[in-house]
Amino acid sequence: MSAVPTSQERRTPLVVGLVLVTIGAIAWAMTVADMDPSQWLGGSGWTLFIFIPGLVLLVGGLLARDEPALGLTIAGSIVMTVAVMLFAMDQTGHYEAWAYAWTLIPGAAGLGVVVHAVRTGDRARLRIGTRLLAISLGMLIIGAWFFETIFQTGAVPFGLETFWPVALVVLGVIVITVAFFRGSEYPSGGIDG
Repeated sequence: MSAVPTSQERRTPLVVGLVLVTIGAIAWAMTVADMDPSQWLGGSGWTLFIFIPGLVLLVGGLLARDEPALGLTIAGSIVMTVAVMLFAMDQTGHYEAWAYAWTLIPGAAGLGVVVHAVRTGDRARLRIGTRLLAISLGMLIIGAWFFETIFQTGAVPFGLETFWPVALVVLGVIVITVAFFRGSEYPSGGIDG
């Protein structure tokens, strides 16, 4: 005997089917109208083929409920962010920026968590998403400073030369110390209880 599908089991294929129908209908309409998206947006219209599915995922996340909503929102945010980054790089011809621009991807995940948390009123996820977004932006700023200096001057922006292993050890000690003190926030059973 087969069980009757739940509303959630029906909703997931429904959302996937709607996404496929939407993308197919748009592609078909563009073919019939003889449209060339590569000429849109100053020759960077191809990025729309990345942005639009990301937008569909994000909207699907806003319409869905529970955990699938969170996953769709995060995925849509990431895909749309990658599309915007590629559009900016294609317009400027500054593809070297990928050396540090990738740090926006975890921030996009954080933004997706924030959007979901605001929609559902989940303060814990709001803090997690905000923290992830802040870390990502911090990494972007440091990466831009470091790599843009290398791109412009051909030299590393600081003179550690032979002392860089010592800097890594110091950084590792700081990370371990922070982890040790954060561990004391949890009950004796650890994080899992």
